[in-house]
Amino acid sequence: MKLFITLVAFTAAVFLTAFKSILIEPKDIIGAWEYGTPENKTVMINTENIFSVATYDLPGKKFISAYGGKWRIENNKFIRKIEWNSTDSTQVGKSLVFDYSLVNGDWRHKGQKSTGGEMDECWSKRETLEK
Repeated sequence: MKLFITLVAFTAAVFLTAFKSILIEPKDIIGAWEYGTPENKTVMINTENIFSVATYDLPGKKFISAYGGKWRIENNKFIRKIEWNSTDSTQVGKSLVFDYSLVNGDWRHKGQKSTGGEMDECWSKRETLEK
């Protein structure tokens, strides 16, 4: 019985360690990230404390929207403050607070949308641009 309990505990520890999320350092967020579907692609670019997000309709080759502002990490939360928005000026001034983690190279953040409701997004790092 002790062997069985030991094996179960060991298996659980290995499983939890293998899938553990890693909290992100501010330096890990800097760069270009993408999220979306083949129809609509959203790209976020982060510098040391500024972010810019743009969404495009790829098949229609149309701009949908863009917004940006400042970001920071505080108390293990990722916080974005919207300072401009191309389609909805009522969003300006809002602060959005997210739980965040880095899982297998993807950046996941969960929280409230600026328009209300829950969101859970998984962003992939953009290393190169298509030609």
